[in-house]
Amino acid sequence: MFPMLWQTKSGLFRSTLLWEYTLPLVVIGLLAAGFIFLIILQWRDLSRRVGTGTRWGLCVLRGLAYVLILLILLNPTLMIQKVLRLLPSLAVVLDTSNSMALPDAQNREQGQDPSTSRLDHALKYLRTGPDSPLETFAKNYQVKLYQFDETARPLSAPDLETLEANGHTTDITGSLITLLEENRATPPAGVLLLSDGGHHGSETGLDYLRQANLPVVTAGIGQPETYQDIHVASVQAPSLTFLHYPVTVQATLHIWGYPNTRIPVVLKRAGRAVSTQTVQVTPAASEYQVTFEVLPEDIGEFTYTVSVAPRLGEALTDNNTKTFPISVARDKIRVLLVCGSPTWNYRFLRQAFKHDPSVDLISFVILRTPSDVVNVPESQLSLIPFPTRRLFTQELHNFDLIVFENFSFQSYFPWYYLENVRNYVRDGGAFAMIGGRLAFAQGGYAGTPIEEILPVTMRPDRNDYRALPQRMVLTPEGMRHPITRLASDPQENERVWQSLTDLDAINLVARAKPEATVLGVSSGRFAGSPTAPLLAVQRFGKGRTLALMTDYTWKWNFQMAGQLDSNQYYLQFIRQLGRWLIRDPGLKQVRIMADATEFPLGSEVTGTVKILQDDYQPAAQATPTAQLQTPSGIGQPLSLVPTQNPGEFEYRFGADDAGLYSLDVKADIGHTTHEANRLLLRVSNLGGEQQNAAPNHALLKDIADQTGGTFFALDDPARPPLSSLVDFFGGQPDYKVLEEYRQRIRESFPVLMLILACLAVEWWWRRRVGLF
Repeated sequence: MFPMLWQTKSGLFRSTLLWEYTLPLVVIGLLAAGFIFLIILQWRDLSRRVGTGTRWGLCVLRGLAYVLILLILLNPTLMIQKVLRLLPSLAVVLDTSNSMALPDAQNREQGQDPSTSRLDHALKYLRTGPDSPLETFAKNYQVKLYQFDETARPLSAPDLETLEANGHTTDITGSLITLLEENRATPPAGVLLLSDGGHHGSETGLDYLRQANLPVVTAGIGQPETYQDIHVASVQAPSLTFLHYPVTVQATLHIWGYPNTRIPVVLKRAGRAVSTQTVQVTPAASEYQVTFEVLPEDIGEFTYTVSVAPRLGEALTDNNTKTFPISVARDKIRVLLVCGSPTWNYRFLRQAFKHDPSVDLISFVILRTPSDVVNVPESQLSLIPFPTRRLFTQELHNFDLIVFENFSFQSYFPWYYLENVRNYVRDGGAFAMIGGRLAFAQGGYAGTPIEEILPVTMRPDRNDYRALPQRMVLTPEGMRHPITRLASDPQENERVWQSLTDLDAINLVARAKPEATVLGVSSGRFAGSPTAPLLAVQRFGKGRTLALMTDYTWKWNFQMAGQLDSNQYYLQFIRQLGRWLIRDPGLKQVRIMADATEFPLGSEVTGTVKILQDDYQPAAQATPTAQLQTPSGIGQPLSLVPTQNPGEFEYRFGADDAGLYSLDVKADIGHTTHEANRLLLRVSNLGGEQQNAAPNHALLKDIADQTGGTFFALDDPARPPLSSLVDFFGGQPDYKVLEEYRQRIRESFPVLMLILACLAVEWWWRRRVGLF
């Protein structure tokens, strides 16, 4: 009861009156009733014997004695404590992300220093004058300072002198949750949050803050009405498209502060303008969509940029561009298939190519030879003539793969057409010869430019077609090669090949060339050799060639369809044959991989390079070279460090500039230089502070409303006074007891003497008036 506080030189003290009953309160109450009864009896007895004054005096003395006895029984105790006053805590949270380093547009309008940043305005508000917020709050609260960007961190008062706004991103809700978790034991009375409202984190934290019952007062910095900026926020475009197919590129722009203005938006490829669109800015909208149509006319990897020229007064200019890659490929793999006669092998080979939707097949099969006697005019024949001149002089470069299947050229075109095929392969084309009675030496190809490009040397005699059943057995190279890898597991792959039926005939060649890779051989002996090559590949110039010395692979299609109810392995074999020959990117022997699809600015870009031999084993002796091109177009060599794995190298470099880095890697494998597909590495300012720095006071208002707080703009002349903020946060101080002692009335000698004195005076008075 009746707590009191007083301050002395020795400290702060608090006194409290306590009741430490000697007897139970009920007993004390009965005694009090008995004492009252005795006083009444005494009053009645004295009324007949003495006067009124004496009667009152004797009863008062007796009553005072009774009261003192009851007071002893109630035992009032004065507890005096030396205490330490503990003020409630208040969190002051200051935004130090990059956007807070921007100057306000109002500086120039109000005659202030144009370089004064948003952070400077916040610090000036907190520290200006003897009655500054920090000084005022310190009288009523234990002020805890925090700074935040992607998370909240404690801040000391001296650190305010050197505080910088250099955070790469802002997470307001996440930072408030971190603050709450760190003060779970003693939650603050409230939070004063000073920020421009820029937020690039999750929005889910608002529910947590609402349930925490912690009022957040938000002070908005900056002026959304005067902010000026143009931000290319995003670009939607396909990463892969096809030659001569229109591509739609859609860009999203955020524009602040340029109402009633026409702003041109330019799409560039490799620095050259491709298309331009114009945006009409209106006061009612801040987000705009711009659509471009692009018609790719070249194959390869291209870098496109959507950009807007910087305008006067823009807060940021680095966010006026957005760079993105587009890979342009052929829409179809164009295959020319020439067959010498209609056979089962031709039928199923053609079906296999047609089964692949990415293949555009043009096939010619010889149904009649020039020596066949025809008794009708040429114009009345339904069969079209073989357009050899156009195909092998004009259209050859338009094909990705040329296949001669059981075909002899001798009756259809001259020798120099074969030279055109050789030049086509040397410049990067692909060629395959599939056996039969009209193929290889028996087809007249010995000593021709075709033999020069094939991976096998033909026999001098033309009788190389042998009708002897043979099963194709994979070599160790064939077990690993992508053409003959029909199952990912090596043992399962070997089982699949062993289950395939025999081939009824083969073309017997002299030998495989030294630079060739033999993938499959016969299961029997021929001409004293233990085996004969049946499937071989090699590189010629920039291109690739294949020789399949049989025309009975169609039996694999029959067998698989009969035994497995599916001819998937045959289709897979033909598909992989074509993909390897045309240098499908997935089958490259030099491969570049990145550890992430996108890297944040200022981080380290890392990845690996894998190099494979012709048999697709790791190339342990390869020495690759790498060239890196920065977003600014500067080329520089990049070091590749070998890892513990054979044929594997590691690269790393600092992501110092935002944009697209291009990485090219070459390696010499078997006296041939191989290149990896160019890898484009995107480096972005993932934090967003350099992309979108617009003041977002709407978010600050929402946070205040959701948490039971209030919002005010820092530059608002009618902002609430500090006294109202103190009243709003409220909070009562707590006290820590340092020392304590108690003064009990029953232990007080003067009280006992006072009781005796009352009784003694009453006795003396009674004697004097003759009551004894």
